[in-house]
Amino acid sequence: DGAIGRATRPGSVTSPRPSHHETNTPIATTPTKRMLAPVSRRMCSAFISGLINKGRIGQAEHCFVLLRLTFNAAVRQQALGRSPMAGVEKPRPQHKEIVILSAKEVRSALDTLSAGDSWAYIHIAVLAVTGLRRSELCAPRWNDIDLDTGVIRVMRSYHVLTGGEGILKEPKSRHGRRAVALDKN
Repeated sequence: DGAIGRATRPGSVTSPRPSHHETNTPIATTPTKRMLAPVSRRMCSAFISGLINKGRIGQAEHCFVLLRLTFNAAVRQQALGRSPMAGVEKPRPQHKEIVILSAKEVRSALDTLSAGDSWAYIHIAVLAVTGLRRSELCAPRWNDIDLDTGVIRVMRSYHVLTGGEGILKEPKSRHGRRAVALDKN
C-alpha cells in the first residue's frame, strides 16, 4: 500500500497528453525519464493520514504542500491529466487549549515565590503581568528597559539550540518588535 517513497522503475511516458480523467497515470521524471509508480488520491490521503495518526502533524502539513505542488506542476506540464492530491484534505494543526491562571492563582504563586525569597519571583511576575514569552524575557538589554516610564522594549528573543548554544533572534515580523508596559506595582 502506497507507492509514495517506493523506488522508481525505468520506462517512458507513453502519451504526451494523458486524459484528464486518468488519476493513476505514472509520472515521468526528468531528465532520466524514469517512471514513478502510479499514485492515486487514496494513496496520497493514506500517506498524509498515516503521518497524522503517528502525531507528526507538522510533517504531514509539509508533505501535503510538497505533494500538492509537485502533482500540480505535473498537471501544468501535461505529464498528468489530474492531480492525485485533488480532494485530499489539508491537515489542520491541533490547537492545544491554553491554561490561563486566574488573578488569585497568580497572586498565590507570587506570594509563594516571595515567601521563599526566590530568584524566580521577578521573572514570573514580569511574565504574568506583561504576557511576554520566556524567550522575549531572556533577551532584553539594559537599554531596552525603562523603569521610569515602566516599559520593556521587545527587540529580540533568546533561543537555546540543540547543542546547548544560546542565540539571539530578531522578531519574525515588525509586530514582534513592541513596547510592553510594566505594572506599577
